[in-house]
Amino acid sequence: MWIYMNNAFLSIVQDDDVPGMLLVRARRSGDIESVFPDARVIETSGSDYAFRSNIGREVVADRIANAVLSIDYPNFKDSVSDPARRRIYSSIWDTTLEGFDTGMYSRSRSRENNHTRENSARSSMVTKKKGADSRTSFLPKSTPPPEDRNVIDLTGEDLSKVDSGAKDSEDHKENK
Repeated sequence: MWIYMNNAFLSIVQDDDVPGMLLVRARRSGDIESVFPDARVIETSGSDYAFRSNIGREVVADRIANAVLSIDYPNFKDSVSDPARRRIYSSIWDTTLEGFDTGMYSRSRSRENNHTRENSARSSMVTKKKGADSRTSFLPKSTPPPEDRNVIDLTGEDLSKVDSGAKDSEDHKENK
């Protein structure tokens, strides 16, 4: 699995030498440590991923899940602060756009077609309510982590004590 984060690019595969462990690999020094600060990273030569660490599946799953729970940006590429990493990620974005060649931004469609489709998509997202425009959000409301699980964000803050859904659930009860 390849994981592109705004501060790390990781390749995660089964470690054939150590059952139950995953081999977390990176091409840049510091990428593994930015996600797994306690990892013992080994630098190798003569391979496509110079940096490697054996990490338990549960630890990897928890850290990646916590990274997802910590997303606070509306655009991934814009969240990447390192200019070199941003250029690489933009190149990957361009390559997948060409490779998959579907959807609104397909390069095989004419600009006129795209313009018509974009306007149609925009107008379908706008609803009229008492004479005012309002945008409809298709994103789910965020939910707090399960009460029986400690969730630690990548800065080490314990998120399991944060009650981000309390107000939403109170509002929901009042509307019933």
